[in-house]
Amino acid sequence: MTPALKPADVNEVVARTDKMNEEISLEEPEAVSKYQALARAFMKRLEIFANKLQLGPEYQEVLQDLED
Repeated sequence: MTPALKPADVNEVVARTDKMNEEISLEEPEAVSKYQALARAFMKRLEIFANKLQLGPEYQEVLQDLED
């Protein structure tokens, strides 16, 4: 439902997400992640995507559990 990545951009995106994953793994477990806003925005887009596909309430429940 979104344009595909250009093949030339794939390595850059993978490197950026690997770096983000490493940073998150080193954060204090009880601290608010510096990526919290980004994660919340992603969850909102995922919810919109699920609604466009008209997925059932069980999917909405899973998304709510992930957000919590």
